[in-house]
Amino acid sequence: SEVTRLAEGSLVGQNVANPVPGFELLLLKDGVQVYRRAFGSWSLGQVANADSATKTLSGALIMSLVDSSPQPFSLDTRLSQYIPQFSGSKSTITIRQCFAHTAGFGQSAAVGSATLTLQQAAQQIAAGPLPFGPPGTIFSYGGTSMHAAGAVAELAGGAPWNTLYQQRLA
Repeated sequence: SEVTRLAEGSLVGQNVANPVPGFELLLLKDGVQVYRRAFGSWSLGQVANADSATKTLSGALIMSLVDSSPQPFSLDTRLSQYIPQFSGSKSTITIRQCFAHTAGFGQSAAVGSATLTLQQAAQQIAAGPLPFGPPGTIFSYGGTSMHAAGAVAELAGGAPWNTLYQQRLA
């Protein structure tokens, strides 16, 4: 089919900026599967990291807390209001700066850890440097600021992140 031809072309760089090593394509019509196939180095049902695709949903969850948090919460809430370890030069960092990637954080090993809770990760982030500081001055894309904001959201929302997601979005 034309879909298969286009998908196979992406493996060798046709109609895409760079060749795609592998992926799964699933098409539904009225909720019924009409096409499913794996291409390249991918296999059907293979689990993939969602990575940056979660930022939109995370933003929606944050905004739901802005609208109806049991605790005072806004985009201008400072991380330090909920997590006092964000002190010194980090005491002014806001949720807005975290989501705008202007909080000043660099990369943190806490973000990639499968063993840390979001609160534990935030503690490590709070103890780390601000290589792109002072807050609000330099854009630095990454998940560190999202982790810190997520930990504050848990405290403002009174539940773990996954529970807040289930209650407010899913």
